[in-house]
Amino acid sequence: MAAAWPVLVIAGNNPGEFGLADLVVATFFAALSGLACAAIASAITRRVVTASLGGVVLVAAMYGPLLIRQLRWGQWLGMYAYGPTVPLLILLITLLLLSRLRASGERVRPALPPVTLAVATLVLLATVQAAGSLRRAMPPTASMPVPVAPAPDSLPDIYLIVLDEYAASRVTRQLLAFDNREFQDSLRTFGFRIPTATWSNYSFTAASIASMLDMRHVDEVAGRAGRDRSLVPLNNIIAGNAAFTLARSLGYRIIFVPSSGFEGTQSHPAAHRTLGPDTLVEWFAEHATSPLAVEVAKLSVIGSALKAARVRFGSPWRELGPFRGLREAVTEPGPKFVFAHAMMTHQPYQFTSECDWATLDRPMYGLPGYRAQMECSNRHVLDIVEDILASNRPSVILLQSDHGSSVLGGFILPDARTASAAQVAERLGAFSAYRLPDGSILSDTITPVNLLRLVFNRYLGTALGPQSNDAFFSVLGRTYDFVPVDMRALADTSMLARTDPGSGVMARRPLDRSRALSDASQ
Repeated sequence: MAAAWPVLVIAGNNPGEFGLADLVVATFFAALSGLACAAIASAITRRVVTASLGGVVLVAAMYGPLLIRQLRWGQWLGMYAYGPTVPLLILLITLLLLSRLRASGERVRPALPPVTLAVATLVLLATVQAAGSLRRAMPPTASMPVPVAPAPDSLPDIYLIVLDEYAASRVTRQLLAFDNREFQDSLRTFGFRIPTATWSNYSFTAASIASMLDMRHVDEVAGRAGRDRSLVPLNNIIAGNAAFTLARSLGYRIIFVPSSGFEGTQSHPAAHRTLGPDTLVEWFAEHATSPLAVEVAKLSVIGSALKAARVRFGSPWRELGPFRGLREAVTEPGPKFVFAHAMMTHQPYQFTSECDWATLDRPMYGLPGYRAQMECSNRHVLDIVEDILASNRPSVILLQSDHGSSVLGGFILPDARTASAAQVAERLGAFSAYRLPDGSILSDTITPVNLLRLVFNRYLGTALGPQSNDAFFSVLGRTYDFVPVDMRALADTSMLARTDPGSGVMARRPLDRSRALSDASQ
């Protein structure tokens, strides 16, 4: 029970960021670690009662970083900064306590009932909180469109490939000193168009993907969220998004390719098929390396020791899952709407530019790591584009980033209004490229909120009015504090060099929701 408590606490404090399968598998491994602690304590103390207490002591020592973080929430212990010294010190203290328990023998029996009651109470409270988080994260039940005849085979397949945290070319070139021209030239060779003006409407994944798929702005969610600062309201919008509903009603099959780490795009109730793990072993391996499991591991003494030894956490197999799923999606019969969310360019950075698992001494963050992820992602994207074109089906291919990069750290500021123009321009500088089967131009100004509106109007016969291309900036921990951005200032590329707070890029008055850029109606 003591070993399961940390998993339940983390899950309970993060509604909308984990699923039931992740919770079950992470708890299973925590229970195994608890049994290992009990076995070690039994081998040392050689008595049942002292072994029970000794197992609790070992578990408490193993999760020392989390216990201290619980006492001083918001302040990272920083054990890894001292190398293996602190974990070894905790291990030494634990061994001394176990030796004392062995010497105490049966005299510690009176302490067993209150310790058991205390642990059981903590686990019960954490279980209730985790269950509450799961219940809140369950999307509201929505009726799917009435099945209709399949769409005419002449209609194109639609591929929406979201490249998480993939920066626009002007950002990589002017701010990150990285020229991504080779990749873009390759896309143009395949018939892609890259808009002149492109940015994200929101600076975080949940809001950006929710607005992209629901084809409307979601800034009004801030008023309805109230005290719920979790991602649940935005994930619910993704679960009931208008794009999937409309495509289904017109006879399209929804093929859903799960992301590697964002709970909002792990599954979808409207999907005709979800391309996940093929076997039970793959399913178990995927959930064993979930963000929840990795976070629990990091907050243990073992995790601190591994981090001090520069052992990299994560799973390359899991990270490459969206690309595997996309290749499988190409073989699905059409017409189909394929959605995939690839997170390779999102922190932490795990691959070299040649797509090898990064060496231990390679930095996890910073510009070199980010550039390597972009180069590796480019390889996979180009391979998938070749597969789609080789299928000989008419296809609309949309490459769209949810938001730009985060090398300058603008997303972790305490207040969005203190961000410099360069930080805002980097975070909202999202990449976009699209290929239409007839080779025409969709629009020279693209933001995610209007992307599918334009596609549906052109190929599915809808008449969806344009949304404004307005943008909002927010920071970690204050996702719903949407600060309007002056798009005229953001469009000025010289702002990428401005480092003074604000720099005039934040709008001084509320945005006019009735305003829409003229090219959005093209």
